[in-house]
Amino acid sequence: MSNRLVREMPHTLDALAAGHLNEERAIVVAEAVEVLRPVDRSAVDRELCGDPRRCEGLGGRGVQDAVRARVDAIDDGAALARVRKAESERRVTIRRLPDSMAKVTAILPVTQAAAVGGALQRAVGQARAMGDERTAGQVAADTLVELVTGQDRADAVPLRVGLVMTDSSLLSAGREPARLQGYGTIPAGQARAMIAGASDSLAGAWLRRLYLEPTTGELVAMEAKSRRFPRALAEFIAIRDQACRTPYCDTSIKHIDHVVQVAHGGETSVENGQGLCERCNYTKDSPGWEQAVVAGDTPDAPGADIVTITPTGHEYFSPPPRLPGQKPPGPPERQAG
Repeated sequence: MSNRLVREMPHTLDALAAGHLNEERAIVVAEAVEVLRPVDRSAVDRELCGDPRRCEGLGGRGVQDAVRARVDAIDDGAALARVRKAESERRVTIRRLPDSMAKVTAILPVTQAAAVGGALQRAVGQARAMGDERTAGQVAADTLVELVTGQDRADAVPLRVGLVMTDSSLLSAGREPARLQGYGTIPAGQARAMIAGASDSLAGAWLRRLYLEPTTGELVAMEAKSRRFPRALAEFIAIRDQACRTPYCDTSIKHIDHVVQVAHGGETSVENGQGLCERCNYTKDSPGWEQAVVAGDTPDAPGADIVTITPTGHEYFSPPPRLPGQKPPGPPERQAG
């Protein structure tokens, strides 16, 4: 969009520089003309922003409507192309929020969004007619969970989602936080409440014991001879890694991948396995990228067990996240003198 503003839309760029358009509205103009030929983009640029007074008093929606009207006047098929492009980008994203909450965002075609909104509004009306004490927002949120998951109640979530906590936090009043796979750390009290709620429902809470090696604090290893990670081993690695193992990437795990490829002698084992997001898994196979399993601690990254070498030659260490019950790594040992 920035290249388009500089190279093809000088009037819009001047309006941005003079303060007649803010950055967001200038990008709206640049995005809307994407379906046109460069010469037609210049025509829209000149017609809409050639005179600064044409943009005065227009809000974000006003600028959007004005540029789209001009685009459609030049190319009557542009509107349909724009709608088809937007529909192809429909998606659902989940973003972590503070206090053990998350935000689910759905980008949908307007007819589908209206259908979802109508279903939730009907659920709110029925709940109020029956004297439900929940707020309209709470009813809508619970209904959305029930419709998507097929559960009878929104809080009847089966805890096979990967809740990791120590035995003391589970069975007594231990305070060490738990880790919810795909989210992160949650208070021990809330984890106990989640398990109690699931145990009281039909969904139930399935408990699986994970053992730490007493000297290193690492999860006990499992191995397999197959090229594809068996389901149990893949779940084990996902629980251990929690999120994408690529340094600085906190995205949810999509693939369980070999650190060293099988074709290069890598084993299908817990030590040679890692959880990665889709993008990082594809990127690591690009020319110039290398990964290796590190045996033991290093002075720069105590406890790291995977090293990623970028095409520039930089090395980044990636230790697995600390799980409940694991002691944080101490400072690296230094030689006397």
